Amino acid sequence: MQKILSKIFKSPVVFVLNLFVLLIIIIFLLLLIIIEKILAPITRILNLKDSTFKKNFTSFFDKKILGSFQRGDNIPKMEIVDIALKNIFSKKVRTSVTIGGMAIGIGTIVFLVSTGYGIQNLIISQFAVSNELRQFEVFPRRGGKFMLDDTFITKVSEQKGLDKVMPVISVATKVQGSQAISDVPAYAVQKTYLDNSNLKLVRGEFYTNDELNITETVKGASTSVVDESANSNQLWEVDFALMPNTWIPVYESPDTNSKVLGYTNRYEDLLRGKKALGAPYDLKNSSSTVKSNDWISSNLLIWKAPICKVQKNCKATYVPILGTDKKQVTAPGYITMQSVVGELPRTTKSVLGATTVETPVDLINIEDPNALSNVDTKKVTLPTGIIKEVVVSRALLRLVNITEADAVGKEIKVSFILSKEQIKDASNKIETEYSGFVIKGVTSDDTEAIIYVPLVNMKKLGVTYYTNLKVNASNPDTLSAVRETVESYGYVTTSVVDIVKQINSTFSTVRYILLAVGMLALLIASLGMFNTLTISLLERTREIGLLKAIGMNKDDVRDLFLVESLSMGLLGGLLGVALGFALGKLVSIGLGVFGIVKASSMLDLTYIPTELVLFIAVLSLIVGVLTGMYPARRAQKISALHALRYE
Repeated sequence: MQKILSKIFKSPVVFVLNLFVLLIIIIFLLLLIIIEKILAPITRILNLKDSTFKKNFTSFFDKKILGSFQRGDNIPKMEIVDIALKNIFSKKVRTSVTIGGMAIGIGTIVFLVSTGYGIQNLIISQFAVSNELRQFEVFPRRGGKFMLDDTFITKVSEQKGLDKVMPVISVATKVQGSQAISDVPAYAVQKTYLDNSNLKLVRGEFYTNDELNITETVKGASTSVVDESANSNQLWEVDFALMPNTWIPVYESPDTNSKVLGYTNRYEDLLRGKKALGAPYDLKNSSSTVKSNDWISSNLLIWKAPICKVQKNCKATYVPILGTDKKQVTAPGYITMQSVVGELPRTTKSVLGATTVETPVDLINIEDPNALSNVDTKKVTLPTGIIKEVVVSRALLRLVNITEADAVGKEIKVSFILSKEQIKDASNKIETEYSGFVIKGVTSDDTEAIIYVPLVNMKKLGVTYYTNLKVNASNPDTLSAVRETVESYGYVTTSVVDIVKQINSTFSTVRYILLAVGMLALLIASLGMFNTLTISLLERTREIGLLKAIGMNKDDVRDLFLVESLSMGLLGGLLGVALGFALGKLVSIGLGVFGIVKASSMLDLTYIPTELVLFIAVLSLIVGVLTGMYPARRAQKISALHALRYE
C-alpha cells in the first residue's frame, strides 16, 4: 500500500484526471444501459437490432468527447469500462451482495445523519419562525438603574440596521367573570407588535391602533406628542464609571475630530456628568460598522500622553497636566459612551427651595399582583380617549365563561393596576375603576389567560417606563451588531437566535457521533468489497495474462479493476442514499401515525441537505478507489507468462 500511495503522490494530477475520465464513462454507460432497457420494447416492435443504439452512441462519445484523453498505445477507455461492467454483471449474486453491503453502510450513514438534521429542524421550528430570527428583546438589567423610556427608544431607533422598535408595558389587571374576579396579566402593545409576534388568531382580528405617544419619531411607529426639550444637546445628568485600566481621550467638544485636551482614566469609582448628543463615531468590538452619537460631558482630571522616540518597548508613562498652582488640571471635556462601563440616570426635585437628587428604584414584577398588595392604592377612573378594545387568549374566555364562537364583540370588565415605579413621581400604586372593553380578537393560547390592550391607553394613564422592547433588525445579518450596540448602553438582550445557536451547536456534535456510528457499518461493507475484488483477481489471473498477451498494457489492467471498484462504490452510494431516505420516511410515517392517534400533527423526522448527498457521493468514490487500489496494483504487476501458467 505504501508503494501504491508513493506512486500516486508522484503524479497526483494524472491519477485524478484518469479517475475522473473513468468516472464519466461509468456514469455514461450506466445511463446508457438504463436507456437501452427502456427502449428495448420499442426496438422489438420495430424489429431493430438491440445493439444499434448503443453502438452508434458509444462510438460518438468515444471519438468526439473522450478522444482528447486517449493515448495511442492504450485500449480505448470506453472498451475498458465496457469490459469491467460486463465482468461485474456476469457474477450477479456476488455483485448484488457486495453492492448491497455497500448500500447498507451508506444507507446507515444517510439515515442517522438525516435523522439528526430532521430532529434539529423539528426542534428549531418549535422555537422560531422566520421573522423571529431577526428579532430580539431588550430588558433593564436586573438590579440596574437604567430604565426603558421614550428617550432610550429614540436613541435606539437611530441605529443603522434597525427596522422597528416595539415597546411593551406589562401591567396587572383584574377581570370580572360571571362568578369571580381573576388576576390576569395584560400587555399594552401596538398593533405593529401583534403583527410581528408569533400570535395566531382563531377568531376576529387585531385592534387597529398603532399609536405610541413618544417624544421623538421612532422607526416603525406613529407619534402624537413632541417634546421640544429633546432638541437640546445636554440630555440628563448621570453618575458614571470609567472603563478600568484604560487611558481615555478627553475631547474639547463632542466630536472625535475636535482637539484632544488630554487623557483620563478611572481615578474614582463614580463620577458625575451629563449625557450629551454629538458627532457619530465608530463603536469598537463590533462585528460590523456601527456608529453612536452618545457622549458624556464632565469635569475630568487629565494626563498628557507619553512621547517615545522608539515606540517598541516604550516604558514612558502618562504625565499629569499641572496648572499654575502646581495641582493637576481638572478640565471640562467630552468622552465617548464606549469609555463608560456604567451610568445611573439622576433626576432632580425641588424640596423647600433646595434641589435634591433621586435615583430611580428597581421595577418590581408587575405581572404578579401579589407584589402590589402591600402598597397604598389610589383609585382612579379611566381618562377620556381610552381605546376600549382588547385581544384575549382562549384561556381567558374560560375564566369569564364566554364561548369562543360568541367572543368577538362581547364586553369584559377590566381594572388596571399600575405600580408607582411605572409612573414618574408617583407616590402610590394606581388602580382604575372597572370598565368595559370589547373583544376584537381571540388568540390560540389555551394555557395562559392574557389580555392585549393598545399601548396608548397606558401612556394616557401616565406610564413612563416600559417593561421591555421588541426590536426588529432589518435582516438577520445586522441583528448581532444592533444587539451589541444596545447592550453597550447597559441593558440585557435576549433572542431566539441564542437558542437556535445552542441547538445547532448541540446537534452538530450529535451528527458527528451518528456519522461515526455509520462509518463503522461502511467500514464493514468496504472490507466485503475489498474481499470481492481480491477474489475476483485470483479467479481471473489467467484472463489477465491473456489480456496482457494480446496487447493490454499494465495501466489498462489497473484501470480495469479501478473501474470495477468505482462502479460498485458508485452504485452502492446511490442505492444507499435511496435506502436511507426511504427508511427515514418510513420511520417518519410510523411516528406520524402514532402522532395522529395522539391528536398531533404529522412528523417529518428526516431531512437530507444537498451537502450530505455530495458528501455521500464523494465518500462512495473514495471507498471505491481505496478498496480497488490494492487489487489493481497486484493485477498491474502480474507477469503475463506466469498468469497463463496459473491454475
